[in-house]
Amino acid sequence: MSLTRVNGAKFWIQFIEEFLFDLEMKGFKIVREAEPILGSLELDVDLILRVFNNLSSNIIKYADSKESIRVKCRIEGENLHLDFENQIGEKESMDSTEIGLKTCEKIMKMHNGTFAWSKGESFTVKISLPYKQK
Repeated sequence: MSLTRVNGAKFWIQFIEEFLFDLEMKGFKIVREAEPILGSLELDVDLILRVFNNLSSNIIKYADSKESIRVKCRIEGENLHLDFENQIGEKESMDSTEIGLKTCEKIMKMHNGTFAWSKGESFTVKISLPYKQK
């Protein structure tokens, strides 16, 4: 891994907002609830991009485009938490090996963070990353 210190505000704009903008361009409505990210994170940029690309792919494949995708960002102690939730659409086949999600989980562990997901009527992903206040 090649870790780089990333300003929290830049992380939000360059990773999260670009990811959400791409989903909006595909017709999804996004509901954001975000705290200011004033500190920093240490990330392998390429690996984190891989996580968000995989997450985007899953949302595009399985989300109900008529329902909003809810995104919540909050700071708790020394962790940045990102929660994503969307309603699963009516797809003919929802079968998946979940290999991409498992890869995301491994990448987040490499960053001393977490990546948890659940699927039912909605698809929920909870990400946490170590966060330095200043």
